[in-house]
Amino acid sequence: MTEAWEDDSPQGQAAFWWARLRADDVAPEDYLAHARWLAGDAENVRAWNEVQALWLQLDQLAPRKKPNWIKQGGLLGLAVLVIGWLVLLGPNWLDGTPLRPADIRTSSHETQTLRLSDGSLLVVDASSALSVHFDEKKRRIKLHQGSAYFQPTDEDTRPFVVETPNGHVTDIGTAFNIRHRLHDSEIQVAEGIVDIFPKNGLRLRLHAGQAARYDEQQVQLLEEGETEIAAWRHGYLLFRQTPLNQVLAELEARQAGRIVLLSGSLAEHPVNARLRNDSGAQAVDALAQSLGLRVVRISPLLTLLYQEQEISPQL
Repeated sequence: MTEAWEDDSPQGQAAFWWARLRADDVAPEDYLAHARWLAGDAENVRAWNEVQALWLQLDQLAPRKKPNWIKQGGLLGLAVLVIGWLVLLGPNWLDGTPLRPADIRTSSHETQTLRLSDGSLLVVDASSALSVHFDEKKRRIKLHQGSAYFQPTDEDTRPFVVETPNGHVTDIGTAFNIRHRLHDSEIQVAEGIVDIFPKNGLRLRLHAGQAARYDEQQVQLLEEGETEIAAWRHGYLLFRQTPLNQVLAELEARQAGRIVLLSGSLAEHPVNARLRNDSGAQAVDALAQSLGLRVVRISPLLTLLYQEQEISPQL
């Protein structure tokens, strides 16, 4: 729980928070109160940065134990823990797309249009990563993260297979979009036919105009009007009854910094929105306004979203 501290200057308070967040009995409300303190004044942010610069190197000499409440779980607890350590870890960890082994990678602000060695067309969305492996028997691409549009050439008779962590799809003379996010993958067929094979489920065949969502166990055919998967190719992001945490993950992938939702009870709140995919902070602000959330930007690399009552003086 937060304690009293005699020195109420920004520097003194920064020193207090440095010590408090390292204590063995640190609690979720401490991280929330720290976020409120940072958001209250630019001088607090400046003082916090100075304390980090002074002590971060010394901190590396003494690894800190995880507080007991982390083991108890809870979305809000995990979220506020992230807040404390995102700030401590600084821009080297916050910036850029998480690294995965990949042959093709895009940053948060770029898309790529490529011709593969067989002549197939590939359009890669922002913050995406793919690996390409062609051999004598098969053309195989692995989508590690993000979205891509595939238009395989029909002049090559080898099977064209796209894998995601949830399974794989096989092209039968077609063009299609695939998106992989968090726990599932989605596909929308523009032309022709594709077969979907979840890792542990039954095959489903899709025809032009159809779309589906699949995880390792099953495939769910999406109803007409739900096919927002390819919207990024037309310059916008379309969300229909999409959980807020997935929407924020999509927006975060298109900017350098992190977006953290402190209001854990809203993580699964369904969102219906149409946002420009290059609007950055404006998209976050518009979304927050529609949901009655406050936006606090600690720096260009860290944005907090929360409801007023969840960060209050009573904490």
